[in-house]
Amino acid sequence: MSATILIEKSLHFAFKTSNNQVEYEAILASLSLAREVGVKSLTCKTDSKLTVGHLNDEFQIKDPTLLQYYHLVRKVVQSTFEQVCIQHIPRSENVRADILSKLASTKLKSCHRSLLHQTLSAPSITNTCHTLTQH
Repeated sequence: MSATILIEKSLHFAFKTSNNQVEYEAILASLSLAREVGVKSLTCKTDSKLTVGHLNDEFQIKDPTLLQYYHLVRKVVQSTFEQVCIQHIPRSENVRADILSKLASTKLKSCHRSLLHQTLSAPSITNTCHTLTQH
């Protein structure tokens, strides 16, 4: 019998990034966290139709940067997990994620110690070490 566990994490980007890149970074952070806790099967939900379309091989990827993200996500999924499902959810059903994004951009260092928070110092596709900050 498998249990459903929801783990939430906010991300702060210390580099310039597009909305689409943020969606990929969020999925990569989710995959990393799932790997750390030993998950083998998971569902990633996002309100980005474009990202879901890319990862489910429904849309062609024209942007070279997003193509790098796509290949990195695919590599992580194939090397780590038995099953990963990428699902689209309407933005109206993604209110909790919006709250977390606001917390990530506004919280003070001493607040919200129960919330997992990570600061990414560089894009995941650059193979640069990331600074992990948990508060």
